Amino acid sequence: MGTDRHRVFFALWPDDGVRDRIEAVSQVWRTASRCRWILPAKLHLTLAFLADVGAEGLPRLEAVGSSQRLQAPLELCLDQLELWRQPQVLCLTGMAPEPLRELVAELNRCLAAARFAVERRPFRCHLTLARDARRLPEDRAFEPIRWRTARLHLVESLPDLTGAPYRRLQSWDLLGPAASVGECG
Repeated sequence: MGTDRHRVFFALWPDDGVRDRIEAVSQVWRTASRCRWILPAKLHLTLAFLADVGAEGLPRLEAVGSSQRLQAPLELCLDQLELWRQPQVLCLTGMAPEPLRELVAELNRCLAAARFAVERRPFRCHLTLARDARRLPEDRAFEPIRWRTARLHLVESLPDLTGAPYRRLQSWDLLGPAASVGECG
């Protein structure tokens, strides 16, 4: 892939406290499951994946991101551990609260209006913990992880050679004032 193409996505990124709780919960499973575990600094919840975008599309993505707003911070609860056999990932999941579903729908609406291809599958609230997972750990009990956030991030997925495969290109406070409320960038 040339330098003029970017693999990008919109995501929620856990703060240090949430990331530490996720790491503590998953530490027990790491000894019981042979998988490729995601490093804590890379944990995120994807809202919209856009695949390869040309450099000319980045300003349109930034406009879409800056147009998103919430009335209050999102209140997430990751309370289940699931194995998704295809694509063999171990995930923390939870019910997507209505404000999160609305944010994803509005994000996709604005992305489509800005001429980006959007995901057609229904949104599933999940945070990937490990890849190449073949089975669930026997002991799956854990204290639910509560996560409060009001920040949206535009992230680029980089080749994993540098040890830093994700780079946050832009972040927005979803509670901040909007330049044009109700309008896609």
